[in-house]
Amino acid sequence: MNGSHSPVHNNVDLSTLSKEDLLRLVAEQNNIIKTKDKIIAERGKAIDKLLEDGKRLICIGKIMNEGLTTLKENFAASDKYVILLNDMLSRDTVAKAAFFTSETLRWAAVAQSYLKETPFAGSGNDLGAASSVEAGAKTAASELKKVNTSLKNYRRYFTRVIGAVEKLAQESKDSDLSATLIAVREIVGIKPQYRTAQDQKHDGNKGGQGRVAKDRFNHAKKKTSSGSTQNLICPSHPHEKLEPMGQVASKLLTQSINERHALEKLTAINDVYVCPKCGTCKIASTKAQDFPVIPNRLIGMNILSVICDCLYHGIPAQRYYAQIKEHEELGGDTLSYNIHDFIGIYLTPIYDMIYAKAKEHNIILADETPFACLQEQGRGKLSAEQKSAILAGDVQTHSKNYIQTLSSPFGAVNPLVYYRYMSSRSDENISNIITPDFKFKYLVADGYHSYKNILNPHRKLQSCWVHVRRAFIKALNPEELGKTYDKLTDEEVINAIKQHYLDNSYCAAMLTLFTGVSKLYELEYSIDKTQQGWEDKLKENRRQSREVITAMDKVIAAVAPGLAEKTAAGTYRAKSSGNNFVKAVVYYLNQRPFLTTYLEDINVTPDSNIVEGHIRPMAVIRKAIDHKVNPDYLQDLCVIYTVFRTAQLNGITDIIKYLHDYCCALHVYCKEKQYTKLLKDGFDLNKQVKSWDMKALSQGFDFEKYSVFTYAK
Repeated sequence: MNGSHSPVHNNVDLSTLSKEDLLRLVAEQNNIIKTKDKIIAERGKAIDKLLEDGKRLICIGKIMNEGLTTLKENFAASDKYVILLNDMLSRDTVAKAAFFTSETLRWAAVAQSYLKETPFAGSGNDLGAASSVEAGAKTAASELKKVNTSLKNYRRYFTRVIGAVEKLAQESKDSDLSATLIAVREIVGIKPQYRTAQDQKHDGNKGGQGRVAKDRFNHAKKKTSSGSTQNLICPSHPHEKLEPMGQVASKLLTQSINERHALEKLTAINDVYVCPKCGTCKIASTKAQDFPVIPNRLIGMNILSVICDCLYHGIPAQRYYAQIKEHEELGGDTLSYNIHDFIGIYLTPIYDMIYAKAKEHNIILADETPFACLQEQGRGKLSAEQKSAILAGDVQTHSKNYIQTLSSPFGAVNPLVYYRYMSSRSDENISNIITPDFKFKYLVADGYHSYKNILNPHRKLQSCWVHVRRAFIKALNPEELGKTYDKLTDEEVINAIKQHYLDNSYCAAMLTLFTGVSKLYELEYSIDKTQQGWEDKLKENRRQSREVITAMDKVIAAVAPGLAEKTAAGTYRAKSSGNNFVKAVVYYLNQRPFLTTYLEDINVTPDSNIVEGHIRPMAVIRKAIDHKVNPDYLQDLCVIYTVFRTAQLNGITDIIKYLHDYCCALHVYCKEKQYTKLLKDGFDLNKQVKSWDMKALSQGFDFEKYSVFTYAK
């Protein structure tokens, strides 16, 4: 066989091989083919698996998006009402709480099988006693069911008992009347002079406007401002035509994503112009562009705003951090530092404006809630210097830390909520927040003594009636009382309660006082404050409220001598280590001088429910993250909640867009100011600008233009 026509394989002439070599070569080729087929098959399976995973992840994404959106909508709806789990002030409140928990349960039932696949799911220690995500979801669902059941049972118990008290008061003969039964007859006999509010028997939750998807992530590198010179005016020479800075200097180191690029790279993102007469720099930018916190940083402020939004709605940001850090290959603390700077530079000025506005209000509501800060308690990550100072006694630690909350009343012209971190609930810390320059005439708060200590001849305190009512409820032990009466017929319930009244027992006194508070709220909320002329109607109803309180005072006067005594300081204390009946009477007596202040002004509320409702979202994030390590970062949380909640109250429906507009305007202002100064100082434009004091540069910016009180208008 001619060599030139012989078959060749891998540069080997097959005609020269022996039979054994040919067989061995064929076997090798078969093995190679089988191996390749196996690899192809495995790759095919891998591709199929990726496709399945992709489908599953898309499904998970939709479920989580729907779930988080639903929760957000439910929280937004519930924010309009105060949900106090141990206070059954109205059927509507209970119905709304039931609706909220049932909607949460519905989503949990749909999504629990997907939770373990999501970045928000926990495992092991993240779930505490729960051994799996499914178990954790079932536990949460069980707790929600318990809450829902308790709400319904408490309402049923109290409705039945109070109904029996009213029936007893109406049907008893004069010879049967005791002091407490006389009082309850007076209270029950008072009917609202005016009733304009409708008794809504539905759950009050209407359908929303649907869900609108919004792109929160605008990438500045894909948006250019080339040629966008409109609205760029030199403040000193408004009629002077601006020139591109590229004509003034050949290079200027950029301060955006890659700070070592030359001016051409910056020009591709933002054109910089300069006034030839005074050297004032102006930067052209589009509305869609995003900017970092500080010009030489990497992360855009849109993402930081979204993280703050997650925190505001009770979603822990740590899992969100993990996803971004992995994708962007960031350092462990990069996001935390950026958020801290974002809050310090951009949100704090808005926060300070809200605090300044709070000082101008005529009525302020105040309350506080615990929130653990480990370093303030001498725990957590402490430096050697901090540990030494604590051991030496130079730094005081506190076992409990708090967040002080101030809010405006219903119907305020500039509604607001203000949160501030406090290391403790001392008189000094509270007076450092509610300072002498506050102009309020009325302060509505609970019975904590520090609020009384900041009063002066121009300030009056209204103690919260709900806190008084809670003392009565606790004395009655509603769960045991309800379960006992639940086993009796209506006639037996009336006879049992009648015996309490005939005996002038403490239980009868508490039932009368509880009925009195319920009557106060009937008189208060019989008036719809959205209707014209509500002021005069509420004044007349509050005249009747004074009669109710007078009747309640008679009951207290009848039982107090055996339970409480007056101290030299003018306050009351229990005669002996008392039970809940004694505590309720003492609490009422000590708060009594401050319980009728609201009758002076129809704009003053009888309770602090509004501010407690504003504390509720803070309690949600507290449950989710348990504590903060550093007091500065806990104060950051207060800034976020103050800005986001006040913006919401003032009609800013898209907080992310608001922050985008404001932050971009402030960022551009600071850059223009810095570039102008550099040119005037003869700075070498070929060098990098390393120092950016954004707080100092922001001085002179028109913050009022972006005030949360005027932006939506």
